Amino acid sequence: NMIVTEEQDGKLELPKETEKETIIAQANSRKGGIAQEVNQESEVPKIIVDMREFRSELPSILHKRGFHIEPCTLEVGDYVLTPNITVERKSINDLIESLANGRLYNQCNSMSRSYKTPVLLIEFDPNKPNEISTQHTSSKLALLTIHFPKLRILWCSSPSETAEIFEELKANSPQPDAETAMSIKTDQVIEDEDMKFNPVLKDILLKIPGIDSKNVNRVITKVKDLCALCVMSEEELTDVLENSKAAKIVFEFLN
Repeated sequence: NMIVTEEQDGKLELPKETEKETIIAQANSRKGGIAQEVNQESEVPKIIVDMREFRSELPSILHKRGFHIEPCTLEVGDYVLTPNITVERKSINDLIESLANGRLYNQCNSMSRSYKTPVLLIEFDPNKPNEISTQHTSSKLALLTIHFPKLRILWCSSPSETAEIFEELKANSPQPDAETAMSIKTDQVIEDEDMKFNPVLKDILLKIPGIDSKNVNRVITKVKDLCALCVMSEEELTDVLENSKAAKIVFEFLN
């Protein structure tokens, strides 16, 4: 049996082991066969799926919907739909956690560097309207989209709805290549642009309530990047801004 490493990526329940093995076995068998079978296979829409995603039910639903699922170990993204589109899937709990610890910032950075259309897919439970605090996350998501203008955010209420969206995104697009997807690596150290000489990032900072023309240079000088700013405590922000009132406004906006 294949062992899948457990990671805190907010995955859903494991599908039945036999069903998971069937999907992977069929994917592997499709790599062989006679030329005619290969030609037929090329007509089947293919999605490259990170191995850890088999802890969720989405790969099974995609398989039942007629997609050819190709399991791979991906460092960037969870699903590669086309050569230009990759998707990072998050549950609400993982979204909140990854926004708080900066992991999502790094993931979006890697996707934006490697793909023309990076997608953040957020799966939520429509029966739990209070599952997410809008005030807590909306400001950080807004900051994320400002910093990564190519990023697209999709909200889906179920894996079945996600499968429908994947089908629409893949329509009339070339197939993704597994070797290419696996060759894309996450930077070991993600170095943000030097904010001191980047007017775009300075403009982003000035859009944050509590940061203005009087204190923005302190932020640029004392804070490494936006990711570090988002995880600062109110006390740390006070030290940076040298103003407790402004620090409180920034902290409440980011949290």
